[in-house]
Amino acid sequence: MSRFEHFPLDQWDFQLDVGLKGVFLCSQVFVTAMAKRGSGVIVNIASDLSITAPDQRLYRRTDRPEEQQPVKLEQFNPPCYKIASASLTDDNLLKHHRHYGRPMIISTDMSTLDEIDHAVDILGTENLLIMHCTSTYPSKPEEFNLQVIQTLKERYQLPIGYSGHESGLATTMAAVAMGACCIE
Repeated sequence: MSRFEHFPLDQWDFQLDVGLKGVFLCSQVFVTAMAKRGSGVIVNIASDLSITAPDQRLYRRTDRPEEQQPVKLEQFNPPCYKIASASLTDDNLLKHHRHYGRPMIISTDMSTLDEIDHAVDILGTENLLIMHCTSTYPSKPEEFNLQVIQTLKERYQLPIGYSGHESGLATTMAAVAMGACCIE
């Protein structure tokens, strides 16, 4: 990706369309359903919120180490923790979050089945949700590979969700039709 000062405005607009408008439209649908039910939570955690130090403290990500400050997510009483696929092989991070006893969500884009196996071994299967997704923004149709939803369901016998990074909602609807139980 280009440096900020060289980032084209049309690409910025497209990122906003995918990232913000998609979240807004999905939130409208889910808020309506939660209002009818009388409860619910929408969780949106940035994938690159933090890094883990050797002593297991979480820090805001920054290119300038002198600006790092501890982040204590537990103080916000989150309903769950989500582990980005880039952190799926960080055993210490997985253990750190699992010890709070909260439900866990793991993303799988950029991960091999062996890496997912290892993460599931570390986390256990209790209150674990696995999200199928791609790592490109926005994703191209040839990258969706929604058949992986069924592969993950059969392999892990766990709830499988879909994290869409594409424009529009058609692929998300197809993911639900193929068995995704959670949408991001």
